[in-house]
Amino acid sequence: MALGIHPIYARVTSATDTELYAAPGARQRVHLRWVTVDVEVAWSANDLARLEAGVGGEVIATLDAGDNNNRIERSYHVNKGSRGRPLPVNTALNLESNGTAGVLVVNGEVEVTGA
Repeated sequence: MALGIHPIYARVTSATDTELYAAPGARQRVHLRWVTVDVEVAWSANDLARLEAGVGGEVIATLDAGDNNNRIERSYHVNKGSRGRPLPVNTALNLESNGTAGVLVVNGEVEVTGA
C-alpha cells in the first residue's frame, strides 16, 4: 500500500462488515485522521453500526442507525503533530452494521505509515 494520506468514502446499504480501508501490508500501519458516519436513510429501530479496527476488532465508535439524525464524528488531533488514531499494524478499518434496510454514508481520511 502506498504511504501517505488517503481519503475514505463508502455508502453502506446492507448488514455486513464493510472494509473502509484495506489492511496496508506487513510493517505498515493505518492512522485514522478523521471520520464521519451519517445515517442517510434510517435502519430499523435499535440497529447499530460499529466502526472497528479490523473485522470484529476493537470498537472505535458505535452509532444507533435507527435514527436519521444520528452521526459519528471523530477527529484525532492531526493539527497538533499527531498522525491520527493508530490501528494495529497491518489492520483494516471496517464498519460493521446489523440493519435490515437503510443507508450509512462514511467519509474520512487515513494516513498509512511504516510501523
